[in-house]
Amino acid sequence: MSKNKDIAFSTVINSLNSVLKKAEPSLYVADKNPQTSIQVTGAPRSGTTLLTQLLLTNLDIGHISNLAAVFWDAPLFGIHISKQLLGKNYTSVLDSNFGSTKKINEPHEFSYFWKKQLNYPDFLQRTYDKNHTIDWEILKERLYQMSLAFNKPIVYKAFQFGFHAAEAVQQMPKTIFIHIERDLYQNAFSVLKLRRNMNGNEDDWASIKPIQFTELKKENKYRQIIGQILFLNFEYRKQLQNIPSENKMIVSYSELCMNTNMMLNSISEIINLHHMVDYKYIEQDISETKKSIPENVLLGFKEAEKWAYEKFPELTETK
Repeated sequence: MSKNKDIAFSTVINSLNSVLKKAEPSLYVADKNPQTSIQVTGAPRSGTTLLTQLLLTNLDIGHISNLAAVFWDAPLFGIHISKQLLGKNYTSVLDSNFGSTKKINEPHEFSYFWKKQLNYPDFLQRTYDKNHTIDWEILKERLYQMSLAFNKPIVYKAFQFGFHAAEAVQQMPKTIFIHIERDLYQNAFSVLKLRRNMNGNEDDWASIKPIQFTELKKENKYRQIIGQILFLNFEYRKQLQNIPSENKMIVSYSELCMNTNMMLNSISEIINLHHMVDYKYIEQDISETKKSIPENVLLGFKEAEKWAYEKFPELTETK
């Protein structure tokens, strides 16, 4: 019965998006001024969801809620409905299940939207694919209109967009990338658990794939996971090297947990260079929980890290 309900809901939502997409231009505002957006990037299980939730709780910015995300191909309808039904006040519960939030007003990755707008058929990086194209004019218009609907910057968490950060800032000068990184072994152990949660085993790949995926998939699970994290951070940092300092910031997950107010204030200062936003720190119980990693797993990760830096010396270029 549950499966039938899911199919019925999917059919309803797809039909609704198809109809509303045609009507959405009627909601467009005639304003061509560049709008500010904040893009959170990082490897899976690196703290991207927590960072997004903290930004939303403490800064006066918009986000795509779980309700708005239902309208992935007609986002203006989702935004206006969310504003009306959910109200303006938002304090995150700072809770998620492997990056997925449950409450209707919590942030959503909006993956259907990003996959379509960035022309991504799957999770494999397309930065160096000469046949890959992004219609920047359409993407700019949609992101501008979404910000105008909120009348404030919007924070997003789109893994694929970070692969195109340099071009994004050229096309949209008020785009800000906040990249977060976590202790390598803690990050890797969490990705290992993500694999079990998503696939029922530790051997099958989970989540975003760097361009080096073809090489990594030949290796054991420890090398795959360590390589996935190292190369994603490498590719994101490589993009950040080519954009102005006022459009980027790299955040440590540990530092975010230990000095939350200071880190959020620094991010707000970057945002204020493009769009003034109110910042009011709300004290919440935030602590970095470091999991105890079994000795055999830790040894696997350490061997994998050594292997990665020996086989791919370019990984040291962006450290």
